[in-house]
Parts: sequence; structure tokens; C-alpha cells
Amino acid sequence: MNIPSVTAQEMKKIDDLMVFEYGMSILQMMENDAHSIAHIAKTMLEGKIYGKTIVVCAGKGNNGAGGLAAARHLYNCGAYVKIILTHLENELGETAKIQLRPLKALNMQIFKPDSSHFDQLVELKSADLIIDALLGYSIQGDPHSEVASAIYAINKADRPVLANDIPSGMNPDTGAPYHPIVRADVTLTLALPKKGLLAPQSQELVGKLYLADIGIPHDLYRYLRLEVPKDLFAQNSIIAL
Repeated sequence: MNIPSVTAQEMKKIDDLMVFEYGMSILQMMENDAHSIAHIAKTMLEGKIYGKTIVVCAGKGNNGAGGLAAARHLYNCGAYVKIILTHLENELGETAKIQLRPLKALNMQIFKPDSSHFDQLVELKSADLIIDALLGYSIQGDPHSEVASAIYAINKADRPVLANDIPSGMNPDTGAPYHPIVRADVTLTLALPKKGLLAPQSQELVGKLYLADIGIPHDLYRYLRLEVPKDLFAQNSIIAL
């Protein structure tokens, strides 16, 4: 199957069209993302998710919000979920704030940002799975401050890592690594693969690559003149690339 890849600018256009032309909210798409993350997490844990420790490292934007939404689904599956935030709650984007509220109501363990302590967190080192939801396709330049510290800590923990959309610290268009960058075992990209994920230089950082349906109607792609197979997700909402 010939699946087109997109640049960050094209993906932003797709997101905008979904909201302003098709009336679908970012939160609706995010819920689809969260379901898919939870599904891949189960696969990585060989279906044995009950009682497993999963740590979600979440940034302040929509990528982080998707990770927080996934945390709720994983909690409902019986996993022991912990959250590491890179920003204070009042610094989070609106979608991340919304996704954080039910996690607080569930009394989920939430660690606030402290760059000096990231690499000392036993939560990362003892995790059965780490979910990288720090940075998405809108990244521009090297990660810094607490986000950079979290990336270093994720890599240092040497645990299985699932990246949400792209590994944090990767140029989504070229696949070139910024510094630092998450080394993922599995990457779940959304709607269409980002061009950088398919670059030869990015393969050892991306790991196994999956594509998830987040509810983009096929008709939308005509605005970008993208030839997307109509049966792309006919068999499954998640496909291996």
C-alpha cells in the first residue's frame, strides 16, 4: 500500500482543517490517539498490562495531552500509571490541563518538574514501559530546560519506550536528531507518517513504526492533494509500517 508522508506544515494544515472545516475538536482526535497508545502499550507488554508500571512523560502541548489521555485508559486497564510533567500545571496548554483533571481526581501519582531530580527518579528506572509524550511535530530546535532533562532521564533509564507521534527531539521533516533526542523502541505516529520518521538516519531512533487512525475523513486530504488510500484503515485502526 502506497501511504504518503507529510511535513509538519502539512500536518498542521490537516489539524486546522479538521477543526475549522469539519467541526471536530482536538480533544476528539486526542481520544483516538489515546486509545491507540493504550493498545500499542498492551502489545509491547505482551497483553499483560494489569499491575504493570507505566510512566508517562508529558510535555505542555497537545502531544503531552495525548499522553495524559492515554494514562487514563491505561489506568482503567489496571496498570499502575505514574505521570512526570515537564511544566507546572499553570504552564500547561489548555488541552493538557483538561486531560490532567481526571488523573488528579483518580489520585494518580504526578511528579512536578524538577530538572535536577529527573535522572534520580526510580519511577523511570523501574518502569515496565515509558511513554514519551514530551514534544510533537511542532518542535523547532533543540529541547531545553526540563524537557531536555526528561529526555536524558528517559534514555538513561534504559527501559522500553513508546513515542507518541514522533520521538521527542526529532526533526519531523528530515528525521535529523536535535540534541537531546529520545531513543524509542516503538513509535506510534498519527493520521499519516511524518516524513522524518521514514528517513534512513532516523530508523534507530524510531524503532518499530505504527500508524494510527485518529478520525481524519478521507475527503479532507484533497485539500492538500494527497493521494491517501481509501482503505488505509479498513482492516485495522492501527497498522505497522
